[in-house]
Amino acid sequence: GGARFAGLEPTRGSSDVPLALTRSDARLGFTLRAGTTFDYAGGPTHANRLGLRGDAPAPDEAVSVLALGDELTFGWGVADADTYPAELARRLQERCRSCGRVVNAGVPGYTSYQGLMLLRALGPTLRPRVVVVAFHLNDALLDTVPSAVNTELNASGLGHRLDTRLRTESQLYGWIRQRMDLPEPGWWTATARVSLSRYNQTLRAINAEARRLGTVVVHLNIGFGAELADIGAQRLRRGRFESDYHAIMREVARLNSGALAEFIGPELTATTMFDATHPNPEGYRRIAAAVGEVIDAHGLLASGGPS
Repeated sequence: GGARFAGLEPTRGSSDVPLALTRSDARLGFTLRAGTTFDYAGGPTHANRLGLRGDAPAPDEAVSVLALGDELTFGWGVADADTYPAELARRLQERCRSCGRVVNAGVPGYTSYQGLMLLRALGPTLRPRVVVVAFHLNDALLDTVPSAVNTELNASGLGHRLDTRLRTESQLYGWIRQRMDLPEPGWWTATARVSLSRYNQTLRAINAEARRLGTVVVHLNIGFGAELADIGAQRLRRGRFESDYHAIMREVARLNSGALAEFIGPELTATTMFDATHPNPEGYRRIAAAVGEVIDAHGLLASGGPS
């Protein structure tokens, strides 16, 4: 099944990664350029041959966990070794050296729909025993109100063409444009990038695809730090600790594998978060611990598979 299902069509560059570091993709909208080395939000990293963060598995290497997600899975502002998939890999290797590699398939800017497409692309080749799914930031993004910067540039054909070229060729220009692209008045009434109903459908489709591949989904909810600086306050419609998208993830988990890991609540403080949205290395360690505990509790990497 390559049929389009549940979600807005992805567009190239719909993230805070400059276009110069991406390439167009017919199914995913955009991917990271394979073999690229760069800093992401201050965290040094590189994209492997699959266009994913960290080392790629060898062609015949077993894969224990495929971690699908957005910038929170990719690792905003941290080094390769400090992402939650990297920490999870260390935890799993301590007790199960034969379980296989943990693959970080988080891509900044991706929605749940792009996660579904990525699972369809990578699943048959990697054959992971567990798929961890963590999406909500970009699905819930209120970005349908154009900014003044985009409106002014689009008014001039020449300006638009120059802007597109610079965004495609210059990393520095891409970072600057992302910071200038702030929402205009009226953002609160904007439509989210992916509606709640489409988000629900896409998460169910990810579970269906996982069953087809013979693997199991661990659903991961990452909440917000209530008392921390919120640089994206005008991008999300949410409550103090979570949004309606977290509730849907919880319900989809209940109706499918039952495997749910959560990093939500008062513990999301300056000890575990860079800001209201992004975990720091300690936060990622706690996320990895939560995911590892769910994997153990459900026996997902035991020799016999799920209990």
